[in-house]
Amino acid sequence: MLSKYDAAMMRRAMVLVAALSVAFWASMSTAQAEMDHEHSSNLELHSLPPNEAPSVTITASKDPTGGFNVHIVTRRFSWTPEQVSSAYAPGGGHAHLYLEGVKIGRVYGPWFHVNTAQFATHSGEQLVSVELVGNDHVPYATGGVPVRGEVIVDVPASEVLMRGNVAGGTELALELRAAEDEDDGLPWPWGLAALALVIGGLLIGRHSARRAGQTSVDASRSASSRSAASAGSAGKTHLR
Repeated sequence: MLSKYDAAMMRRAMVLVAALSVAFWASMSTAQAEMDHEHSSNLELHSLPPNEAPSVTITASKDPTGGFNVHIVTRRFSWTPEQVSSAYAPGGGHAHLYLEGVKIGRVYGPWFHVNTAQFATHSGEQLVSVELVGNDHVPYATGGVPVRGEVIVDVPASEVLMRGNVAGGTELALELRAAEDEDDGLPWPWGLAALALVIGGLLIGRHSARRAGQTSVDASRSASSRSAASAGSAGKTHLR
């Protein structure tokens, strides 16, 4: 049966776990809402006539240190990274970056670097594409087709191996990076909840051990007292 102190420690651990659980579900709800917004945005388009819609072309050159340097050339488009995730303003926005059809990040200007050693899942020719979007992440389009620029890059096998060594697995690293960029949220609260359980268990175990030790000491003292009392009683009997 738990002592009052043990019960209090258990209640504290349970309160901590409950608080972390609330934080977890709150973060998951926020992430889901952001995902829903992102997905709904993908179903929407800022459609403009061909003579008003932005246009984009991209070129890529191999970086001697790894990856590719990509140059974006746009028309009728202004980079407005300071207004990202705000209301749509015609003609302004940023770009979403894709490698082999998988979104790996955002682009806020005409030059950027694609670190294939981090994102490529295989060697050989692969498609790099950018999609022009408004501040609200909704793609620009003309004729119902999103405004995109594409270029083929040839990824060396050495860079894929480098990426695997650094990231500990190409597929896992790509999934984690894509999840981070999409604001899906990582399940860090599960770790905190587990940590709370471990801490609570350690506290209770430590206190129980101390109580057991104290009980042992008390028992020893009690036994010593009884022995002393018996010795004293025997002495008195002998004197008589």
